[in-house]
Amino acid sequence: MKTTTTHRWALAAILCLPCCAPLAAQPPVPGTLQPLVKLHGIDVVAEGPALIRFLDQDVFVAGDGTLVSVTVGRAFAAGSGFVTTIIRGLGSPALRAALGQAFYQDHIGTLSGVCNAELQPLGSGYTFGISWFGKGARTSDFTITNQGGAGHTCSPSETGVLQAIEAFQAGVIADPATQISSSVCTSSNQCPIGLLCCRACGIPDCAQACLRPAADGSCPLFP
Repeated sequence: MKTTTTHRWALAAILCLPCCAPLAAQPPVPGTLQPLVKLHGIDVVAEGPALIRFLDQDVFVAGDGTLVSVTVGRAFAAGSGFVTTIIRGLGSPALRAALGQAFYQDHIGTLSGVCNAELQPLGSGYTFGISWFGKGARTSDFTITNQGGAGHTCSPSETGVLQAIEAFQAGVIADPATQISSSVCTSSNQCPIGLLCCRACGIPDCAQACLRPAADGSCPLFP
C-alpha cells in the first residue's frame, strides 16, 4: 500500500504527541456547592377560624453556611395573587455553630420516616420534608406533618431539627448583607415569615415588595 504525503504528515503528527498526556487539573468544588440540609415545606396557616396564608418554600443550606430560599406565597384575602421571594445570604459563625450543634444533639443522621406534630395554630395544615447530607454517601430524610395518616408522633429531635433550620433562616434574614428580592406584593401574608410587604422606595406610588423590617419591626423608611 502506498503512503501519500498527506498520510505521512498525519502519522508524523501522531507520533509527536506525548503517549500519556496528563489530565487537566480539576478545579476544587466551591464550598457553596457542598450540601448540608434542604427543607421543602407547604404550609397553610390559620388565624382563629380563618385561613390567612399559603407558603410553598424551599430552603437550601450549604456546608459553608450559604442559605438560598425560594418561597411562593399567597394571602387568602380576596384578590390576592402569588408572590415569589428569593433570599440568599451567609450565616454568621455563631449561626453555623448553633445549627451544627442542634444537628449533633438531635442525631440528624439517624432520623427517617414520617412523624406527626401540632406546631401551629388550630386549623393550620403543613408538611415539611427535610433532607440532610453528610460526608461521603451519608444522608437521611424525614417528614414532619399534621395531616395524620401513617407515621409516629414526632420526637423532640425531629421537631428540634426543624426549629434549628427556621432559626438559622431567621438569623440570615436579619443580616443586612443578605440579598432579598421579590415580585410585587399587596400583603405581608404573601411574604416568608420574618419579612413585611412594604413600599420598596421613597416614592409615594412605588410598588410594594417583601422586605426586611426595620429595627422596630415596622416597614423600613427610605429617603
